Amino acid sequence: MLALTSLAIYIINVKFSVISVFLYIFLMYTTYSAFSNNQAYELLWQEHNSWLITQHNLRSMAELCDSSVITSVCAVLNFKLENGKRQSILLFKDSVDAESFRRLRVRIKVQGINPQSHDTINS
Repeated sequence: MLALTSLAIYIINVKFSVISVFLYIFLMYTTYSAFSNNQAYELLWQEHNSWLITQHNLRSMAELCDSSVITSVCAVLNFKLENGKRQSILLFKDSVDAESFRRLRVRIKVQGINPQSHDTINS
């Protein structure tokens, strides 16, 4: 009986060890993917309410979607690229200088993204 109990404990520990290894590999992959997707973008507003998005020296013309949201803390900019794909960019206020974030807010308000006001976050 003692040998059977010891064997059962050993099997449980081995299973948890295998699960732990797979979990560790999964978390490492997820972390690597998150860091590799963290890329620098350059956004340049063009006439006729279009945007030029530059990423790794690749340029794409884009149109800002109405689903974009900008607050005093952050901006979620959803673009429809010229090739039909969609691109979302999350921009926090402290990731750019204050004047650039202010100009972005003004530009988006002038361009208009949605009839609703996005200046406050209602909880």
